[in-house]
Amino acid sequence: KSAYFEDIFRRQKSGEARTELVFPDTAARAIPVLLDYLYSHGCLLPLTTANAAGIRYVAQFFGIRILFEKVMQFIQKDLTLNTLVTYFTNGDELDDTKLVGIVAKHCARNILLVDTSHEILKVANTFFFVRVLSLPGLEVVEAMMHLSKLVTKFCELHRESLNAEAFLNLTSEENLPQIHHSAALGLMATEANFITESEGLTSLQE
Repeated sequence: KSAYFEDIFRRQKSGEARTELVFPDTAARAIPVLLDYLYSHGCLLPLTTANAAGIRYVAQFFGIRILFEKVMQFIQKDLTLNTLVTYFTNGDELDDTKLVGIVAKHCARNILLVDTSHEILKVANTFFFVRVLSLPGLEVVEAMMHLSKLVTKFCELHRESLNAEAFLNLTSEENLPQIHHSAALGLMATEANFITESEGLTSLQE
C-alpha cells in the first residue's frame, strides 16, 4: 500500500494535472525493482548492496512502509567495512542523511579495523568525518589515536578541497582530543597552509 499512489489516484479522479517526477540516478535505477516488487505483490525483491539505498529512497518517497522496512533489514545485515563505501556514496548522492548517519555509526564502531588505505578516506567528505568523530565510544585512547591517523590521511587526500574551517573542525580539541605522534607532524604541516600567526594558537599548537 502506497500513500503516494493513493493520492495520485485521487487526483486523477478529480481531474487534476499529472505530476512529473525526477529522481537522482541511484533512485531512478531502483524504479524497475520497485515496479517488479509491486507487480509481484511483494514476492520479487532482489536487494543488493548497489540498489538498496535507491530502493530505500523510493520506498520512503512513495510511502511504501513494508518495502522500506524490508530494505532497512537488508541494509542492517549487509553493511560491513566492505560495503560501507557504496552505502556512503549512494546515501550522499540521495542526500539521505539518516543513511549516511548509519554508515558513520558503523564506521565508528569498527574504527580500529579501518586502515589508512580504506576507500572511505578517498570518497568521504568532511561532514562524514566530523559525524564519526562526534559519536560515542571513541573516547578510548587507542581508538582516538588511530582516528587521528585516519584524519591525517583524509586531510592529505583532500588537501585541494579542504578549507580552514573544515580543517579546524576536524582537529578541534572537542573532536580530536588526542593525537598519535606519527599523525601530529602531518596535521601541523596541513595546518600551516591555513593558519597565520596573527590568528593565535590552534588546538593542535596548544
